[in-house]
Amino acid sequence: MLEAVDVTKKFKRPNSKGFIYPLAGASLFVDDGERVGIFGKSGQGKSTFANIVCGLLKPDGGNVYLNEFPLYGKRGGYDLNLGKKIQLIPQQPYSSFDPMQKVGNAVVEALISSKNAKGSREANILAQSLFERVSLEKTLFDRLPAQLSGGQIQRVAIARALAVSPEIIISDESTAMLDTVSQAQVLDIYRSLADGGISVIAISHDIGLINGFADRCYRLSDGQFELTKIKELQ
Repeated sequence: MLEAVDVTKKFKRPNSKGFIYPLAGASLFVDDGERVGIFGKSGQGKSTFANIVCGLLKPDGGNVYLNEFPLYGKRGGYDLNLGKKIQLIPQQPYSSFDPMQKVGNAVVEALISSKNAKGSREANILAQSLFERVSLEKTLFDRLPAQLSGGQIQRVAIARALAVSPEIIISDESTAMLDTVSQAQVLDIYRSLADGGISVIAISHDIGLINGFADRCYRLSDGQFELTKIKELQ
């Protein structure tokens, strides 16, 4: 279970002495295998929250807990070992891949670095099975990122995330740039992952997407998470 308790983050206003508080004592929880939506207008702090959970941005206050263990220690350091169980799928996955590395090798590398494969032979076999899990043809294994469509590279990003055996996947507007067919394919993958016990947090400004995907939804506004009934988004 993931739980955020009174998370606060401030940024200095440009050309001003004041601060912006995208998160001001924000709290939420996500159960195992649950599909949770985070909805809010652009600039409200949705990505800021995702970056804090994944250790890319340090909070100014509060903490985030995974299975009751704090992700941030007393000195503010992020627990990288615990944090590996939370994987972020970004809106623009191309930038998260080495443009000169074959996409299959990126998944192989993740399997080996996370010690989920004993060697390259086993890692290759497991990587190909992960390609199948996210509905990617094995013929794409040896291609470079630029040779894949937006939907395909998004699914490679999911396969790479699965390589480290996560408990939670955060989709930060990861379907926003996809066509409707590719978007539906990716959402179906997220549903199957949740059915298998992996929690999925879908961050979006798209009410329709959240309404069709989430079991439970939080609206982020004025730095606070408000638990919102799905029917209220209609």
